[in-house]
Amino acid sequence: MPLILKNKFLKIGIVFLAINLLACSHQPNFKDISGLAEKGDAGAQAKLGELYVEGKVVPQDYKKAFEWYSKAANQGNAEAQNNLGALYALGQGVEQNYKKAFEWYNKAAEQGEVKAQNNLGTYYANGDGGVKNYRKAFEWYNKAAAQDNAEAKYYLGILYEEGYGVAQDYKKASEWYSQAAAQNYADAQNNLAALYAQGKGVELNNKKAFDLYSKAAEQGNEKAQYNLGAYYALGQGVHQDYKKAFEWYSKAAHQENDQAQFTVGMMYFKGEGVQQNNELAEKWLRKAAENGNKDALSLFEE
Repeated sequence: MPLILKNKFLKIGIVFLAINLLACSHQPNFKDISGLAEKGDAGAQAKLGELYVEGKVVPQDYKKAFEWYSKAANQGNAEAQNNLGALYALGQGVEQNYKKAFEWYNKAAEQGEVKAQNNLGTYYANGDGGVKNYRKAFEWYNKAAAQDNAEAKYYLGILYEEGYGVAQDYKKASEWYSQAAAQNYADAQNNLAALYAQGKGVELNNKKAFDLYSKAAEQGNEKAQYNLGAYYALGQGVHQDYKKAFEWYSKAAHQENDQAQFTVGMMYFKGEGVQQNNELAEKWLRKAAENGNKDALSLFEE
């Protein structure tokens, strides 16, 4: 069985608003939004914060984003409260402060803001406040999942798969991954594929694993790209094809996946799926080593 790469807890989400500015008789522009924000319109203030985060309409400026999110958040705007929490968590536009992040996430989550509920789950799962609390993470992910949030469903799958805060249950993990995967959530597609590849919680099915890895890989998921490469290399769920394997390993390698970089280097060295090239082999093996890959590091030890 190939090494299977899976995704864990990582993301902090900022809500981008589809704002409806009733005071504008036309499609609102920066001047319209800015004018309303200056007059105290909380929705416009939140949108202005978003524009400064995105940096498309105006130059990116997290400090200004923080200022406008703060104004909207203090008026009770749930999306702005979540986004303000995210800026505190990430240390963007303000000094990093997980306690403040928690306070703002909590305010937004209590109002039912789904991204904030998800962020609170991640806050507890990652132990951003200093102590991990998987039971609390489970509670908040459940609230977000009840609002059909695919990311929260995916994280519930991780909790069940790893037995974090709940009894380990591969079947329930597969059910949550399946729900998120049906919403085209790439990380869930990759992790569900891994369960099919191992026969955990579902009947072992390499064809289904291949199909799910393919869907996630096509969306740019680097772990799925690596896993898909492995399936082509081994001929699992598909006819063996070293050229295809090299193509998918290469996509993952270009996204700094160290295991894929090591594999690409070895394929260049052996001439598998690609013309043999010692120079490119060394290039990719050194990249893998620079990214901490133990197999690659061992090749360059004196």
